[in-house]
Amino acid sequence: MKKSLSLSTLAAAATALALIFAMGLYAGYQHVQTGVSWESLFFTHAWHVIALTATVEVVLVVALRTTVSDPIRRVNKHLYGVATGHVKPLVLSSQVEEVEELVSGVNAMVKRLEMSRDEDALQRSDEDLAALAELVQRLDPDNGEAMVRLSRLERALSSVPRPSSYPPKLPQANEVVDYRLAALV
Repeated sequence: MKKSLSLSTLAAAATALALIFAMGLYAGYQHVQTGVSWESLFFTHAWHVIALTATVEVVLVVALRTTVSDPIRRVNKHLYGVATGHVKPLVLSSQVEEVEELVSGVNAMVKRLEMSRDEDALQRSDEDLAALAELVQRLDPDNGEAMVRLSRLERALSSVPRPSSYPPKLPQANEVVDYRLAALV
């Protein structure tokens, strides 16, 4: 499976290429203007490129990781938790407008999920199913199709997680979770 690169790594690589290209253009300009040899320009500018690139890379990687990548990972972990039943608002502040919009959208989704949540729905469904099966038995005990359908419905309802096992345990901070696979489970 192909490993994808983080946003901070991509931005740092693009910035490094831009710096190298810009310094190359500047060296070309100097070569044309002064006639200094390419070899001399290369050695003169090489340490500039290395120092500038390293400095910009460190600042860019740290800034992007702390302001964008880490908050997005927290949002992703929170969404995984919401998908597994831990429906609670996300508390995350950021100076990045897009991250704030993402957090706001997640919290709006969580609010709607909380409003539509019915804790007693499974219990009522079990009771209604039992009453329906009893009614079918009383009215038409020989109706095999109705009993088969009720049996299927009972099996389907029994596969829904019950409050004692719900919500499932969230992964710990040191656990590695493949969210693409976890979404399929």
